[in-house]
Amino acid sequence: MQLAELLFICTKSLCFSLERFVRKRRREVYNIEKVNHYKVILEPQEEGGYTVAVPALPGCISEGDTYEEALENIKEAIELYLESLTEDGLPIPEDKSIVEEVIV
Repeated sequence: MQLAELLFICTKSLCFSLERFVRKRRREVYNIEKVNHYKVILEPQEEGGYTVAVPALPGCISEGDTYEEALENIKEAIELYLESLTEDGLPIPEDKSIVEEVIV
């Protein structure tokens, strides 16, 4: 393995560890103890990648080049959305939606 590849792997690993630390710290700072569950809709895009939306959180949208990246990005978007609501003293909405496929 070349030095550049090794540095890339170490940097990526460090970023992942830092991201996990920041998420944990956000929960501590904003006193978010409850784990929230939200349904998301992933839509493949013609140019590649996915757009993700959270119907229970209006305007909470993200995207990613891969399915996995899109899910990670929407998790972060949801966390930021909930933090914003908490900072503004607004209630955290629950996802009460029901998902059903309709055949026509």
